Amino acid sequence: MAKKISGILLGVFVLIIIYVFFSMDIGLEDIINFTPENVFGAALMMVVFYGLKSLTVVIPLPLLEVASGLIFSLPVAIAVNSIGIMFCILIPHFVGRSFGKEKIDKLVEKHPKLNIVKEMDRSSSFFICYLTRLAGIIPIDLLSLYFGASGVSLKSDVLGGFSGTFVSMVLLTIFGQSIRDPGSKMFWISIGLNVLLVIVSFVAFNMYRKNKK
Repeated sequence: MAKKISGILLGVFVLIIIYVFFSMDIGLEDIINFTPENVFGAALMMVVFYGLKSLTVVIPLPLLEVASGLIFSLPVAIAVNSIGIMFCILIPHFVGRSFGKEKIDKLVEKHPKLNIVKEMDRSSSFFICYLTRLAGIIPIDLLSLYFGASGVSLKSDVLGGFSGTFVSMVLLTIFGQSIRDPGSKMFWISIGLNVLLVIVSFVAFNMYRKNKK
């Protein structure tokens, strides 16, 4: 009984934090201002932001990746963002596993873009997890929620999801490093490579869909 009450109180506490956090108009500077000055504290706070993002599908993933680039050195920022992405895959995946067919249908109804994934060939779940994250059309945590609910293995979701987001994450982290110096070569190279990645991944995703029809 005590454990049950503790679980309920913890759930209420998390919901209160989420409500307070997302009732504010959060931007890049707000995230930076929320983080402590010491590296460990700032890294921990960024991981908390990622955890909140994975539960709410509200904060855009690129915002957190750029913020880490602004706050930390490049190696630390990539490490923090990598851990954060893992949170955005693992937490929704396990939540999705508790869904029944009715909840899956409601999820697709609420987010019509998931119909794209629903119609895709499932012969290679790893490749689907990879390609959908690479395309970036649907939020990473929403995809994990759906994949967990539809029975995709955790291994395929984690490996495919992480590899599909890694290149974009590194480029956005580099962009965050150079955002305060918009005249630098790194700033414009990171923008150019990000745009190229978006175009190539979008074309590859649509070619795959057409070939499978």
